[in-house]
Order: sequence, then C-alpha cells, then structure tokens
Amino acid sequence: MGPLEALLADPEVTGIFIPKPQVVSVEQGGKTERVAGLSLEQAEVLAAIRDLAARAGRRVDFSSPLIEVRLPDGTRMNAAVTPVTFQGPVLSIRKPRCDAVRREDLVRDLVLPEEMLGMLEACVRARLNILVSGALGTGRTTLLEVLAGAIPEEQSILTVEQEAQLRLRQPRVMRLETRPPDALGRGEVSMRQLVSHGLLLRPDRVVVDELQGGEALDLLWAMRAGLDGCLLGIHASGQRDAIGRLETLASLGDAWTNPRAIRQLEAQTIQVLVRIARFRDGGRRVTNVTECVGLKREEIILHDLFVFQQTGVGL
Repeated sequence: MGPLEALLADPEVTGIFIPKPQVVSVEQGGKTERVAGLSLEQAEVLAAIRDLAARAGRRVDFSSPLIEVRLPDGTRMNAAVTPVTFQGPVLSIRKPRCDAVRREDLVRDLVLPEEMLGMLEACVRARLNILVSGALGTGRTTLLEVLAGAIPEEQSILTVEQEAQLRLRQPRVMRLETRPPDALGRGEVSMRQLVSHGLLLRPDRVVVDELQGGEALDLLWAMRAGLDGCLLGIHASGQRDAIGRLETLASLGDAWTNPRAIRQLEAQTIQVLVRIARFRDGGRRVTNVTECVGLKREEIILHDLFVFQQTGVGL
C-alpha cells in the first residue's frame, strides 16, 4: 500500500479520499482535511487499488475500470481508473467502526437528546414503522443500528443491506447482503430479490439500511398486510423529500401502480420519520422527528414532534 499504509493503520482515520494522485485527504472526527505534504504518483495509487482489489478476489484494469468492494475486515473501497478517469486513478477507502455504537454514545456526542432517543425507542418497541432519512455520511446507518437495538430479543430480525454494516446484538438476526455482478455481468443479487426472499423467511421485523428501488413497494405492501415495526433507511435531504423519494422508488416496483395508491400506502404504513444531518463542524445531529398524520386531498400530512434549532455561528 506504500504511503497509504500508515493512514490505514491510524485508528483516528476513518476514511481516505484521493480525487487525483496529487491530492490525498483523510476523514478524522467527522471532518475531511487534505494531508499536507503527501503527493502520490499515479503508479502508487494504481498499485494500492490493485492490492485492495486482489484482497477481495477482484481485479481492475482497462476492461473493468470501475470497482466497488468490501474487504473481509469491513473496509470498503470504491475506485475508478483509465479510461473513465482523466486525471489519474480515483480512490475512496472507508474503514469500518472498531466498536458497535451504543445509545449512550449518541447522547454523549449530541446526536440527539436522551428524551428524543427514549421516545424513538418506545416507538420501536410499540412496533411503529419508522423511516430514517439522511445524506451520505450523516450517520443514518449508525442511528438505524441503535434504534434496532430496542427490538426485543425474542423477535426475529431480517436486515437487508447493500454492504453489511449493521451490528445487531439480538440472537435471532438474519443478515442479507446484495451481490454485484461479476466481470461477465452475471450473478447479481439485488435489494428487491433479497427483500422478496427475506419476507418468505417470516421475520418479525425488517431493517433495511437504504431503499434503492422496487423493493420499496414490496415493503409497503408487506407493512400494509401486517408486518409492523420496520426500520427503513432512505437517502433524502428532508422529510418531504423522503416521502417523495419513497413514492418514486415504490413506483419503480410497478409502473402501472397509481401514484395516489402509493401515497395512500405510505400514509397507512409509515408512522414516524426521522431525519439526521451532518453539520459543518463535523457533528451529526437528528434535526427532525415527524409523525405521519394521514392523507388529505392527495397530500400526506406531516407534523413535527421534535425540531433541531441551530444557534451560534460556528455550526
């Protein structure tokens, strides 16, 4: 790995990003900063990409210029090489968390106050369906993991993820992970396939790290049919955006489904929406906890229960 070996070994570094060989940035404490004095040659970056790909039994070359892998230790790598890049190889490495995050960690780090977390845990125990939204890097998966920790141990839990990251301590956890196609485009296992198969396993709860397509419609119908207490993650920048994106993803499941029917499904199945965001100081905070009141004139009515109000200049 050359000069990157020291960065990978540093426990304080959670991510390494190389948009071009002359620029190396690392993520520490939620902030991303450029490493002063470190400039790599294209051959060094390419060697690091090939080394990481080889550890996962993959290859990257002219015929396969894009690669996304997860190593056995949980490290995730995304890279691109010639001919799809113009300034040299591009590399992103995200290291796994060393320890599972506890509810006390979220309160201590001011992600959300104890009262809000207690209310959300009560919602989980009451088997309400919760939709957690947030952009990339906001801590959505971590929040889902902590909330899922409130599920009673006697219940079976199905987790469906693109890359297995959730660490649940309950004994009856079934973990499913998508599989990308091989170099010949074969063997892909999608999120929708996993959800469809996983529902046949008859879980008591379903936890999905990030909804990505038609599986959203399958889950809405399953929740409408009585599968309560689901925890779903979605990539969105706000509560209205989360509802709109969920409707869009559900429409991918069946092009003939009426948009109003999907909206009615959402209003009948999603009870609580939670939004988490990342601020300029590197902190991650829950900004909204919202209840879904119902459907009125084809519009889903939302009511905020908690709202984060930003004060000060440094945030």
